[in-house]
Amino acid sequence: MTHGTHDALDDPRNAAVLIYVNGDLVPRDQARVSVFDSGFMLGDGVWEGLRLYDGRVFKYEDHLDRLWKSAAMLGYAGMPTREHVTEQLRRTLAANAMTDGVHVLVETAQHPEPGTDDARQLRRPQDEWEGAEVPIEADWVELRPALETVYPEDMTVLCQRATRHRLPGPPSWCANAWHALVHLAGQNAGPEGVPPSMAFLSLLEDQLDDQVANLIRRRNQRLAGQQGLTRQLDQIRADLKKGAEEPTDSTAYLVIQVEPRLDPDGDEDAYTLASFRQWHGGDMLHSRQGEPRQVRRHQLEREVEREVVRAMVLLRARSLARS
Repeated sequence: MTHGTHDALDDPRNAAVLIYVNGDLVPRDQARVSVFDSGFMLGDGVWEGLRLYDGRVFKYEDHLDRLWKSAAMLGYAGMPTREHVTEQLRRTLAANAMTDGVHVLVETAQHPEPGTDDARQLRRPQDEWEGAEVPIEADWVELRPALETVYPEDMTVLCQRATRHRLPGPPSWCANAWHALVHLAGQNAGPEGVPPSMAFLSLLEDQLDDQVANLIRRRNQRLAGQQGLTRQLDQIRADLKKGAEEPTDSTAYLVIQVEPRLDPDGDEDAYTLASFRQWHGGDMLHSRQGEPRQVRRHQLEREVEREVVRAMVLLRARSLARS
């Protein structure tokens, strides 16, 4: 038994397997990637797991479609052609005399050289699961004295809007604008990539004197330029300043996952639908996972709508129960 992130049974057939790495077929104990590989440095990469049955890869074109779509979403440049991937896959299978009952992992990752534009772009926050901001030294020196004496009456609304309602509001220990900034600096950026702390300061500008407001604008513009987020910051500032909002007492999320069944003997018209709900309530984060179920292709739209309605009803009932 090999122990690691995923336990796996040892298979003697894999002892002499050859692995394709960047154009070369090498023994498994010699398979290496560069320390500058973005998968190694940042956990950045896309992959597909293929199944080989009787000399044919199951749903091969679908796997390639998904691989290229994922690479495009991550902004990969210089992807090889589909023909090249197919040729090298055949080469690898032939070199290992593999024809049936084989699981093939196809993975691609960028290899940015330090200091290049590609390397700098990979450090830019892009989505919720990517790095949170940390207050920089200048914030402690310049902003802290100014913000510790600011007590916004609409703190809850500011925090909700800065996080696009991913958080219900600041924790109880946030007594002033500086506390809120420090709290939001520990929250991840949303899909637009702009850190919540940056959005919070943009919203706060109108409640500050001109000197501090100008300091905040210069600070945000400098950091946005360094992270390649100037356009996104301008857009989010315009969106956030469209008007006031009433605070909400809860924040909820619904994730619906639809996957085709990949059983080689299964029905290509069958899909697995699952849901996950998450909400804030009572200063706590709650979550529920729905039971996965099988649906037909023509039922997908209706079943997704049912999941949305069901989630809204349940969350509404919880809201009424608290009132």
